[in-house]
Amino acid sequence: MSFEGEFASYEPLRRLLDSEKVKSLQSRFVIRRKREHEDEFDKEIIKKDNLQQSQIQPDLIVAIDGSNLVAKAENGFPGAEFGYITVASVLIDLVKVRECAKEEFISPKQLRDAEKSSTIESVFPGCNVILDNEKNAKASFRRALFEELQNNVVFSDGETLLDTYHHLFRRKQELFPTAPLPQSPIDGIEEKMTYGFGEYTCPHSGETLFSTDALRLHELMHDSGSNGEMFGQLMSTLEKLWLIHILRAFERRGWLDTLRRVAFVMDGPLAVFSTANWLTRVIEDELRRINNLQKRINNQDLIIIGIEKSGTFFNHFIDIDTTKDGVGDFADIDHSISLQADHCISEQIDQVISL
Repeated sequence: MSFEGEFASYEPLRRLLDSEKVKSLQSRFVIRRKREHEDEFDKEIIKKDNLQQSQIQPDLIVAIDGSNLVAKAENGFPGAEFGYITVASVLIDLVKVRECAKEEFISPKQLRDAEKSSTIESVFPGCNVILDNEKNAKASFRRALFEELQNNVVFSDGETLLDTYHHLFRRKQELFPTAPLPQSPIDGIEEKMTYGFGEYTCPHSGETLFSTDALRLHELMHDSGSNGEMFGQLMSTLEKLWLIHILRAFERRGWLDTLRRVAFVMDGPLAVFSTANWLTRVIEDELRRINNLQKRINNQDLIIIGIEKSGTFFNHFIDIDTTKDGVGDFADIDHSISLQADHCISEQIDQVISL
């Protein structure tokens, strides 16, 4: 608690920056060097007026967003917790929204009528939470994940979320047959995991394996301490699976022709990261397949948008847009668009996808 009229001092920060150890470390930093072609950056800026205007105006938007909450579990064990994860898909009728926008005062009821939502609500065991006859928390989490995918479906007569995952998992093995196998999720087993579908028996231990073990999300579990990272990655993975699940439902029901009227919007990147990052390649493959099918009918590509409002990529772009004086580089360029070229992404973004 400061005294009246006392203000914070920057002395600790000054001592840190003047530290010989800090200076020594900074002198060893690998600095990204400017390339010649970057001097022509201004010429790469694309004005909005120079873009070809699209005539596509979707009538419907499917918005997918997830949330997760870590809560204390009352089971008598120290640090016990569980994760509560929801993934909501909201169908927004833009025709009704446009009608509401014409009114001077928008009726909340009419605006609510323009939305229809469905939600996956799941609870997963975390640290020190053991289900039924499972031997530990990690095994409990693995079973809970398998059962949640098995029990969720967008349409009652369609494939389950587990079926969707199995399609992607099978496609992974077709596309990357020589990819190394992950370590067995069963404690004490040194052999690699044996792939299978559904619930099956490990040939090395006789214990139960699940096809969802290939996501390796259980590897993120901490035996002591919070598992917020694991639940966050699980939520992100479920969001992407749900998108593919919905698109496959459109295909199965013969609704591909309606996709010309629908835009899909997701909160966050469209890629899958961490232990389940192999999904990125097969999701890309499945999106391409579905897009090609519907394009033969609709003569246009799918509209799928991932919106990043925060995170490393977002912060990096802010850094790029800021000079040493703290002024935005692009502040004076109105209505412009800057997209990273493929070579820039390959050179500057160090992302390793382990299959």
